[in-house]
Amino acid sequence: IHMYISDFDTKYNRIAKLGLKLPDRLLAFKLIKRASLTVTEKKLVMTGINFTTTGATDLYEQAKSSLRKFLSDQIYSSALNSKSPAIGI
Repeated sequence: IHMYISDFDTKYNRIAKLGLKLPDRLLAFKLIKRASLTVTEKKLVMTGINFTTTGATDLYEQAKSSLRKFLSDQIYSSALNSKSPAIGI
């Protein structure tokens, strides 16, 4: 999952340099949605994100942290064998 997050960051930074900045909340959801997670994994990852903070600007960082916390590379590599994740933004 570390590789996926790194690739996602790289691609987002590339478009951000062109002037296209996405809201933090949208980035967090795109990161999770495009990770090719099962419904259970997605729910687990979402529990690690605090949505109650008004105007939260760190949701993207929380999403990355939650993905790293709940998913190991071994779990993710088995998902890669069944379907490859879309990293595009």
